[in-house]
Amino acid sequence: MPSATTGSKGVGAAHYLRVGVAGLVLSLGFAPQAAQAQAGTAACKRDLFVLDSTLRNALRDLEAAGQAADDAKCAAYRKHVDVMRNASKTFARCTTGRERQENVAQMDGSVADFEVLIRARCTKP
Repeated sequence: MPSATTGSKGVGAAHYLRVGVAGLVLSLGFAPQAAQAQAGTAACKRDLFVLDSTLRNALRDLEAAGQAADDAKCAAYRKHVDVMRNASKTFARCTTGRERQENVAQMDGSVADFEVLIRARCTKP
């Protein structure tokens, strides 16, 4: 059974924070390439441009939450999950091929990891 400091497999919160940050960094690296893949779609170009900024802000907020009280950390984790879900939808809609597959998988994996973290560490669902 998970404790207050570990996930279902005994993995601590620091691991999930690193996974989330790594996911954001990877996503930021793929976003410009994804925009080129759909260069003819103005809406997707705009959405991917906005997503890049959103992911950068989420990374900053997540890093800042590392020193915060538990309630603030949990709020940041929940916000991060929302950002990742939206990012996954944007990548699914606006990218193709391997880049789409990798980006969507990274976002969905980060969502799953943070949901485990939230269940283990946060009092509100």
